[in-house]
Amino acid sequence: MRPLAAGRALLIAAPFLALALVTKLPSLAFVHREPDEVIYWAVAQHLDDYGLYTLRGAPILKKLPRAMYDRPLFHHPPLYPALLVPFVQRDARSEAVVISWLGHALAIFSVAWIGLHLHARLGGSSRAFSALAIPLAGVALDPVFVHTARKLWIDAPVAGLSALAVALTVAALARPNGRRWLLLAAGAALGIAGLAKLPGLLLAPICALLVVTARRPWPARIGDLACVSLPALLVVAPWFWVFYARYGTLLPAWTAPSPELLERFPMMAAAVAKPWHSFATKLAVVQPLFALGLGAFAWSAMRGEQRTALGWIVLGWLAGLLVALTYLGATRFSFQMRFLSPLCAAIYLIPLAIPAWYRAPNARWLRAGALVAIAWATFGAAPYLLNGRPDELVGFAERLGLVRF
Repeated sequence: MRPLAAGRALLIAAPFLALALVTKLPSLAFVHREPDEVIYWAVAQHLDDYGLYTLRGAPILKKLPRAMYDRPLFHHPPLYPALLVPFVQRDARSEAVVISWLGHALAIFSVAWIGLHLHARLGGSSRAFSALAIPLAGVALDPVFVHTARKLWIDAPVAGLSALAVALTVAALARPNGRRWLLLAAGAALGIAGLAKLPGLLLAPICALLVVTARRPWPARIGDLACVSLPALLVVAPWFWVFYARYGTLLPAWTAPSPELLERFPMMAAAVAKPWHSFATKLAVVQPLFALGLGAFAWSAMRGEQRTALGWIVLGWLAGLLVALTYLGATRFSFQMRFLSPLCAAIYLIPLAIPAWYRAPNARWLRAGALVAIAWATFGAAPYLLNGRPDELVGFAERLGLVRF
């Protein structure tokens, strides 16, 4: 891939970035009073007023479970509240949603950049824009991103930054020379994602897998792995050090939903009560391209069609994060669809990893199926473009009464 692949990816992604931007403009008028939005805003206010990263002394603390929130240090890493501070200083709560917009934009760009590399290896004579257009339209209108990027939530920025880390790693390993700078940037992006919310680090194994499976001598692979790992560690290590110094642990066990929290917030109680398979089943209904892509990938593999290691790693990105987030949802947290944000970019890369996507006659049927799946998901997400009130993602099938979760 040429060194200017990032510029080419940006050019291909530009119309889809514009589409995502236009659809997000109504969220500038949203009130942004969902509980987590109010909490993050209050933490940012304390950070600005007193230089303290805590909710202690904030009026909202009276409405929250004290065991979780009445602590000297807030439980999430500090990047997102720090990004809110300039908006707090101008009392510009509605405008702060652009941070979430940026996360979605990074995911769109990352799909374009990784997609170009998949196209270069599998696309043959197929033109890049025509091959990438449908997946890019899908990620621009993705229901989970539409849901998260209209709120003052951390999820969209985490997803965008972690996807960018993978894209930078893929681009670096495609270069014969000068790859180390891109790998350092990938590690920094991964660390920044973790500094926003710790699940941002879930894509670290994917970046590591890309490096260790590259066709290079092992000493070069180990050096490459260090270039990704060290910046990520340098970025997140200070937070872990401060957190451990304060609490004597690296992870906040008290953030698991408590009986008091579930009593105060019925929507959280409903999310906790869902069965273990909720993420997978609801994602397949909300965005059918998830199921279609996995099915087509399996069909292609059974036919023995040649695919690249990158394609298998993209599959690992999707499946691995789904398993990890399902485990976390079932054992510690809950089944809220916004938590799936870090895996959503991979949904739109899976079709690009299938050789049939580029070759007639199967390409026509596969692309038509992808268009139908994306249209279905877009209809389901459309109400969220104009309404800032709902806190959980409800798909088109649920609105029609065809399924219940």
